[in-house]
Amino acid sequence: MGLALAAIGVVSGLRRGASAGQRAAAVWFVTVLVAVLALHGKPYYVASAAPLAIAAGSIACARWLSSLSARTARALLAGWLVSAAATLAGTLPLLPAALQERLQLVRLNPELIQFADWNNHVAQIADAYRRAGLAATPGAAILTESYGTASAVDLLGAAHGLPRAISGGNDFFYWTAGVEPQAVLALGYSPALLSALFDEVTDVGTIRGVSDHDNRFDFPRVAYACRHRKRALSGLWADLRRFD
Repeated sequence: MGLALAAIGVVSGLRRGASAGQRAAAVWFVTVLVAVLALHGKPYYVASAAPLAIAAGSIACARWLSSLSARTARALLAGWLVSAAATLAGTLPLLPAALQERLQLVRLNPELIQFADWNNHVAQIADAYRRAGLAATPGAAILTESYGTASAVDLLGAAHGLPRAISGGNDFFYWTAGVEPQAVLALGYSPALLSALFDEVTDVGTIRGVSDHDNRFDFPRVAYACRHRKRALSGLWADLRRFD
């Protein structure tokens, strides 16, 4: 619905006779949209420009609806409510994971794969951390290429006995690049890269999502217990970093 209103706002704002406010909202939305497409940004980056376009579209729709009969307006409202309910069920993780799998909603909206049960995710990481014996290793850390996983570990990990995470993912690089742990549980990095940093690299299991889908950032990811650091992580931060 928001996208439809934004589209109406852009069209109405670019028409001859539009007010200065409507035209500014339309031009701003189009400018941000073109920039995001040109830079291969994620679709939701456009959301920052949407409120003004939605407001302009709402004004245009209100004027149009005021010209309709009450019966027609009620029918349109009922249709919109049904559409909104279907959209919420199909595009947000409101339904149980098992039901989403049964209905194959991922085919309707691949972005659903991005949603994670972060408590379960961190619990799996904590289990791998303990099984690897890293809980008894002074100064051990969680090293992950995903800023999402790193954030989840920082937010939820203390309850599971986990240390704070270090990561080369996005801005986490700037916050943790100076940390030099002697041992880590590494997620998302190749054994070859980890072997350049540690003498001992051991596969201790795979961290999975609530389904078998791959969200490309957090799961499934093989967890490696890495011990006996032989060089500073800072020497390979260029290889440990990732932007998305």
